[in-house]
Amino acid sequence: MRYQGLASRHWHTPLRTMMVLLLALLSACGYQLRGVETERLPYSPLALECNFKAAWQVCQTVKHRLERQGVSIDARKPDWRLVLNTPESRQRVLTIAGDASTEEYELTQSLRYALFHADSQTAVLKNTLTISRIYRHQVSALVAKERERDNLTRSMHQQLIAIMFRELSEAPTPATP
Repeated sequence: MRYQGLASRHWHTPLRTMMVLLLALLSACGYQLRGVETERLPYSPLALECNFKAAWQVCQTVKHRLERQGVSIDARKPDWRLVLNTPESRQRVLTIAGDASTEEYELTQSLRYALFHADSQTAVLKNTLTISRIYRHQVSALVAKERERDNLTRSMHQQLIAIMFRELSEAPTPATP
């Protein structure tokens, strides 16, 4: 019996070594998780203008992501201006049950943004991003479904911000003014 314990203990050592080597190989070859920013954005210093109070969290998330990517936020003497307009939210009935109650909703979120040279009124990059999701609605679980809709809305905002950052990183950058 004691011999089996030793054999199984020795079996785990090569397995652990192989796992460590595999992880080292994956990290060495540049494998990264989706959504992890690696490039620095060339828009620094930048003034971030959020034209809304209702979606304050969206503005704060964008600000933190910009700072993580090495962009200095400076409203006094910026070379660039990033203007975020109020996120728009629409909800429409998608399917109706036999008792005339709503079964499914389509939730649509839009975010409009523009990137300007600080000395110019011409946008270097301007876009309206829109995504839609469908969720089931149940009158019997109203509180849970409202929470699900709120979580879905936050998730959609995160996705819109990720798309905006991808577009900002891929945009051709003219020389700073």
